[in-house]
Amino acid sequence: MTSSLKIFRLLNLNTELRHHLAVLDLPLDVANKESALASMHQLLISSGIKEEDTPRWLKTEYQAWKESQMPDPLFKRIVCDTITKGSHMFGQAIAGQYFSVHKILRESWFFSHAEASAFLSHANIICHFADQRLSCSQISKLLESRDNRFPFSWQIVRELLRKLDLEPKMERADLEHMFEQDSVLDYEVFADSDLSEAARIVGDASEDLGVKANFSDALLSLMPEIRGDYIEENKTKYIQILHYQCFIAEKYDADLTILYEFKPRAGWVTEWLNSNYPESLLSAKENAFLNNAKSVEEITAGWARSVTIGNRKGANSLVVLLKELSDLGFEARASLSRMIRIWIYRLIQIADREFQDPDFKINEAQVKNLLKNIGSGETHTRGVIEQRVVDAFSSTLHVPQTGWSSKGLGDSINASNLSRKKIGDCEYQNSASRKLIAYEAHAGCLTEHYFRSHRTTLERSLRLKSKEWEQFSDLKDWIVVIKFVAHECLLHSADEAVFDGVTVRFEFLNYADFLQDSASTRAQNFQKWFVEPLYQRHISDEIKNKAMALLKSG
Repeated sequence: MTSSLKIFRLLNLNTELRHHLAVLDLPLDVANKESALASMHQLLISSGIKEEDTPRWLKTEYQAWKESQMPDPLFKRIVCDTITKGSHMFGQAIAGQYFSVHKILRESWFFSHAEASAFLSHANIICHFADQRLSCSQISKLLESRDNRFPFSWQIVRELLRKLDLEPKMERADLEHMFEQDSVLDYEVFADSDLSEAARIVGDASEDLGVKANFSDALLSLMPEIRGDYIEENKTKYIQILHYQCFIAEKYDADLTILYEFKPRAGWVTEWLNSNYPESLLSAKENAFLNNAKSVEEITAGWARSVTIGNRKGANSLVVLLKELSDLGFEARASLSRMIRIWIYRLIQIADREFQDPDFKINEAQVKNLLKNIGSGETHTRGVIEQRVVDAFSSTLHVPQTGWSSKGLGDSINASNLSRKKIGDCEYQNSASRKLIAYEAHAGCLTEHYFRSHRTTLERSLRLKSKEWEQFSDLKDWIVVIKFVAHECLLHSADEAVFDGVTVRFEFLNYADFLQDSASTRAQNFQKWFVEPLYQRHISDEIKNKAMALLKSG
């Protein structure tokens, strides 16, 4: 036989063998396919099969397996060895379960032989996705976009991953750890904001991430009315569903509209969720998923339309929130889901907190104690107490009787100056004298960076004021004074600028100088703007206790 004929026959054998390997549709890495083919060829020959018979033998044994569903032991060993050699990271694990999963797909999921093989051809990439913390539903969506030979579903992806001990799961410890983190972050994120203000903050964060839906309105539609010691009943039925799905988003890249992938009906899930919700937020200690979305694999706008009219608005909000979250990338979804969880944590705390009506009246001596303590150092409350002090004290300096009107008194430290159409934390306007004085309360040290960041947002806020003023006055007649009050100021010289013809002057003061006791300091102002705001239900007991301690010690 000539050398050219030998080469031709080898090439032909190789081509036939490659074809039958393709028919088997095994899960192989692209980079390892050639070495897997070579390994298969050598194993066939070492097992006593003549080289020229290897393609025919492989074809015959494959057909026998299809017909009998019982693979020949040697055929099974060669397939498993090829998978092991052809997959760098997960080959051995996949090979160990390949035939058992193939059988499950045929017998339990009614796949044809070819469909089961086609699904398992993706086993390698499925494992890689799972290793990168993609959920079964997310993996299914990705695979469906590239292979339409059979219907993908998250359930069959989970079937494979469960056999390989790679199934994505939520554990009780996961929820407890994240819930503890949320409790720590609650005050850092929302400080003294009520639920409506906190929902606005979540909404702003969603806009920053490119979400088009109004997350603030969606959250508020799920929130019960809380007024004094009254909490609206039966309004939070979808909150627990949202809560659990947002826990999943922290751990896995998941499609959150798929409700049952992470087994929310498990007894421990129901018990854990209900144990962390106060009685006032639970209409019944049952499973929120089972009660409100029984047998609903994926929540959609169609599902929301199908619920009773009284629950439809909440159901639609739940769909909007989970759908928009699912459309984000993993990091963005995890970040926004975390903020929603912290908002829900705040709701839980407010509902669980006993309503307190301030039963004492502040007196002049307590006001003096407070001013002295604030002047001595920061309260470490993220500026909450400092802002209430500036509100109360400044209100004694600019009274309505002398032509001053106020805005922003009592606002949270997170209140938006732009949406509230104000210049500082609080402001006083005297239209007759064409003057506006604003106060910015700052805890700790006032830096150049903080001042510059505030100044960049000033122009937009001032533009809104200018539109109002130009209706009845010349803008050049107006003077705006913004007083920054801090415990330490690194900016000592006064600064001045002109915006659209309006002169703006900046002053930098420390609390000790600003809070000089005077005859104008009146207890009733501090009762209204210091005590009463801090006794609202959404203010933590820690803040209340710290504020009361500052009143009592001189």
